[in-house]
Amino acid sequence: MSAQHFEHFLPHIGTDFLVSDLASGRQLPLRLESVDDARTAAKEGFSLFFTGTAETPLRHDTYAVIHPALGQFFIFLGPVMGSAPGGVRYQAVFSRLK
Repeated sequence: MSAQHFEHFLPHIGTDFLVSDLASGRQLPLRLESVDDARTAAKEGFSLFFTGTAETPLRHDTYAVIHPALGQFFIFLGPVMGSAPGGVRYQAVFSRLK
C-alpha cells in the first residue's frame, strides 16, 4: 500500500510503526502521536509526528517503515524540537499540488 494521504494515517494515531535504518540495519519502534492537517485548495499537505526513545536517535533521512495495517513504505523523517523528556520527536512532511 502507498500510504500517502492524510486519511490513511488518522485511524493509526497511538499505534507503533517499525522504522528500519537501511544503512545501519537497526530497527526502531516509533509511536504515531499526531497527524496535522495542512491541506489547502491548492495542495494536499500534512505532517506526521512520532515519538521514540532518546537512546539511539535517528538522523534526517529516508527510512523504510512497516505498520501492521498500512504495510511497508518509505518516508523522509527527522528529529524536531519539542521532544518529551527522555524521548525524541520526529516529523515526516507530505506536500503536493492537487
